[in-house]
Parts: sequence; structure tokens; C-alpha cells
Amino acid sequence: MAHPEAGRKKRGKGKEGALGVVEMEIDEAMGSERQPRQRYTWPWLVLAAVLLAVALAILWIRHEVKRIEQSRDLNASPSEPLK
Repeated sequence: MAHPEAGRKKRGKGKEGALGVVEMEIDEAMGSERQPRQRYTWPWLVLAAVLLAVALAILWIRHEVKRIEQSRDLNASPSEPLK
């Protein structure tokens, strides 16, 4: 009597994927080694633009608040004393 696993293909060692497929077998089937993940630059540029926009908005609002406060101070005190 033959061993029950004698006819089965031996699997290489590797991590099990989400579907139960051994990742090493996928790499062998594709005939290439695993490529490093590509790093995208555009998300960093978008993040920098958003942060710059927030910083400029804060500076602009602070400037406007000071301008309005100065305007109110000038309007509150009369330029000529009352008689």
C-alpha cells in the first residue's frame, strides 16, 4: 500500500495568503522573484500642499483679526475731544 501523500505535490515553505495559496508557489508560477513595492511621490506632494494651505489660512486669519481689532480701536476712541 502506497503512502497517502505520495501522489501529492510537495509545497514549498511560505506564508499562506488570504485564499490559502502559498505565496512561494505564486512567485514560482510567475517565473520571477518578488519585486519591491513601488513608492509613489504624489501622496506626499498632496500632503505638503494641504499642510501649506492650512498654515497660510491660519496666518491670513490672524492678520485679519489684528486688522479688525485695530479698526475697532480707532473707531472706539474719537479723534477730537467732545466739547
